[in-house]
Amino acid sequence: MKRRQIVALIIFLFGLLFFIVVSFRYIPPLLFNTLVKVPPLPPEVLFRRYVLSPIPDSVTNIRADQPGQFDGYRYTFRFNIGRKDLALLIHSGPFVRVWNVKYRDGSLDWYWDRDGPFGTGRYGSGIICYKISARKPRWFKPGLWDEPEAYAFWKKGSLVNTETFRKKSDGPTNIKVLLYNENEAQAYFVVTYSEN
Repeated sequence: MKRRQIVALIIFLFGLLFFIVVSFRYIPPLLFNTLVKVPPLPPEVLFRRYVLSPIPDSVTNIRADQPGQFDGYRYTFRFNIGRKDLALLIHSGPFVRVWNVKYRDGSLDWYWDRDGPFGTGRYGSGIICYKISARKPRWFKPGLWDEPEAYAFWKKGSLVNTETFRKKSDGPTNIKVLLYNENEAQAYFVVTYSEN
């Protein structure tokens, strides 16, 4: 065989191997989820799994949605909760009070501190709740709340909260955001997890 043919064959084989690896990693779950419609779990089950277990007494009217599931998961919740049980939720993990929370175009953005130019904070973060083109449930409207009480938890590898943007770490990312409206005794909770 000529040298060009050998190089072309090697490139073809590497390309074929890459295609096979990617196909076995991502395509079967996508096909399975597309072809087999698995009914969603009840909101109470999802709440216990991703928010807090056992469910506190004052938590009622739980709504849940799964806007994304690719190499991880993402869930949004809305529920009624009393102030006393809100403390249980906040203390269930290393949540940190965050400031200047804004919801725009499917994303929640916040500052970890209040000390910055114009009182906005120096260290900002955000989470995508829904992609712009994604379907959003009618009940998911955190943008209507003016300056809700807010808490966040951000873990990347072994680093937690503000450590995650001061140092570099590899590993899975887990983000949780809690918004609370005391006047309505309601909360939003967003949780995401990804391997990369």
